[in-house]
Amino acid sequence: MPPGYAVAVFGEIDSTMDEARRRAETFSQPIWIVAERQTKGRGRRSRTWESGDGNLLCTLSLHLQHSLAEAAKLSFLAALCVAEMLDQYVGDAQRIRLKWPNDVLLDDRKAAGILLESAKQDTATTWLSLGIGVNLAQHPQVAMWPATSLRAAGIDAPHPHAALEVLARRFAVWLARWQTDGFAPVKAGWLARAAR
Repeated sequence: MPPGYAVAVFGEIDSTMDEARRRAETFSQPIWIVAERQTKGRGRRSRTWESGDGNLLCTLSLHLQHSLAEAAKLSFLAALCVAEMLDQYVGDAQRIRLKWPNDVLLDDRKAAGILLESAKQDTATTWLSLGIGVNLAQHPQVAMWPATSLRAAGIDAPHPHAALEVLARRFAVWLARWQTDGFAPVKAGWLARAAR
């Protein structure tokens, strides 16, 4: 993990998002929570998130000195980071696009989803949890939006922990930039990759 970030690894867990919520009051630094399998993974609107073996299932939980509205903009930042992580394996950034509000597409099919939860802890601090699921080795056969995985696209699927290392490094870089330069660079980067 990048300096200043912790990681907790589980073989099986109900949901990395649920674990982040359980730890919300107790962690002292940003923490990545990753699991090989989830029994109650979820996406937007409480939809079930299928947790195929070999996929990246993780949540980043952190405290921010920002309003809830500002913290919510990190969903765009997370999407950029997932796209840049996929760039490393796909080798062609044009194949990877971002779809409002929370999907990362590979060849116009959903390859990753992002779920954001937040709460105000006190007058100055916001707790934020970014759940990220990336279809590395498998993908749902039936979904609201046609889905794919790296493997289905003919690309060698990395081990989820290797993918997490790349994702965590990209996130640390973008978060530092957001804290220094504000939302404008994130917005520009997201729009440059926007689907349609």
